[in-house]
Amino acid sequence: DGLLRIQRQAIAEAQLDVSPMIAKLKADCFIKPRMPTSGERGVYWEKRSKSWRVQVTVRGKIIYTTLRASSDPERVEQVRLQALKLRDGLLRIRNQACADTQLNISTAVAKLKADVLIRARAHGKQPRSGEFGVYWQKRHKLWHVRMRIRCQPICVCVTPRNLDAEEIERTRALAIRCRDDLLRIRKRARAEPELNVAPMIAELKARALAGRSS
Repeated sequence: DGLLRIQRQAIAEAQLDVSPMIAKLKADCFIKPRMPTSGERGVYWEKRSKSWRVQVTVRGKIIYTTLRASSDPERVEQVRLQALKLRDGLLRIRNQACADTQLNISTAVAKLKADVLIRARAHGKQPRSGEFGVYWQKRHKLWHVRMRIRCQPICVCVTPRNLDAEEIERTRALAIRCRDDLLRIRKRARAEPELNVAPMIAELKARALAGRSS
């Protein structure tokens, strides 16, 4: 388009020197897009994964998480705001940890992350578990827990009663507990080669179907 505009000008103005115009056009085309920046401490853009990284030190331990965005500027900005809310929450936890030495930081951070995820889903974002082995199945609108035990793929489905943000979060937590139960079964299966894991897996699936876990 830029070259076409220069061509039209050259046709209209026979004495026009097009060399500087072409050079400027080339320079403009090769200008690299600006890297997104949060403008806030503790929130950084990860170019490779196109994610915002939130990082805060609590009791000498680095607490961090990443919120995936995309190349779309609007989506990048939406996730940046979520990352800032998460950073602010982590700073509050840090202040609480200084005042209360008995505070369970892991529980507080997990709850904070869940709250941020609930708010994100309330705005129509695709649900994400944030945990390995637990995936949202878009087509059937359920949580899918996948694990291998004795080289056999084991799948457990956890289905929300509805698509309200709170229900999706409740079943996400249930799916994570099912994943943890499967990990315990797999550990026992490795330690006890003669262990019959089929009844244990069947019971786990039944609990998941009923919407409860151990």
